[in-house]
Amino acid sequence: MVIKSLLPLSIIVFPLFAEAKDNLELSAEVEVSYGYESNVSVDDVDLNTNIGDQFIDLRFSSDLVFKIQESTEMSAGLTVSNRLYDTFDEFDGLLSLASLAVSHQKGDWEYGLITRYIDYQLDGSELLAMTQISPSLAWFPSKRTYLYLNYERSRETYSKNSQRNNDRDEVGAAFYYFINGLRQYITIQTDVAKEKAKAGFFSNDSWQIRLAFMQRMTILSRDSTLRLAYRHENRRYDRSINPTIADFRKDTRHRYEFGLEIPINEDWSAMTLVQYSDYRSNLKSSDYSQELYQLTVQYQF
Repeated sequence: MVIKSLLPLSIIVFPLFAEAKDNLELSAEVEVSYGYESNVSVDDVDLNTNIGDQFIDLRFSSDLVFKIQESTEMSAGLTVSNRLYDTFDEFDGLLSLASLAVSHQKGDWEYGLITRYIDYQLDGSELLAMTQISPSLAWFPSKRTYLYLNYERSRETYSKNSQRNNDRDEVGAAFYYFINGLRQYITIQTDVAKEKAKAGFFSNDSWQIRLAFMQRMTILSRDSTLRLAYRHENRRYDRSINPTIADFRKDTRHRYEFGLEIPINEDWSAMTLVQYSDYRSNLKSSDYSQELYQLTVQYQF
């Protein structure tokens, strides 16, 4: 059964992990980002403004890893992110994510199970809550390849529009090919999902594919990481006619991404992100494009 709320549970588990210091690894990071979006939008509720705005994003995340045995470990994670816009403060978003996970290595196989609770607030008001549970299986077919398979069951609850409440089943696979170890590799990820909402015209079937290329390189005498990525997604809302357009909704989405991370020293890093999203839909509020430019300073401890 999907756990209804992991946030209180994580608060309880953190100090319990802290007692087992010998087998415990604690890490945390703080990020401060400044950016610009050419089209301020909220994808979860099919809303976009067609107007750009600057924003500041403040993010804190922490992870505790507890090694139960040589081949088994548990972990707890907590992330809080707050995006504040310069003009469109009604689009300010506060995201909280708590997770619990366990993994076990047996021979060449790695088995995993992760549960998550996500809470998202828009302009200080509750927008949606999500619970997820995801078992996984991973292994190295060869020295240069890595394969990851997972199933994900999630439930979304919208506080102000219960017609969007939905259950979602997703099956995914990720393939990693290491050209030069972790210094240069590519990933291919694909997912197929079925989402059943309370209102039929929000229900949809979707599939997506994501391609990414990672390259470590020396920039200003620093071992930096370049990331190039592309995502394609198709959604078909064939269960019920959307009353807004008097037709079955269809979405096709493309996203292109450039990212660069440059370490400053052991604890500090600087990152830049450029994204271009092209969303095509016969529902006007979901038919738009967006450019994103973001600079981030990260501190790890």
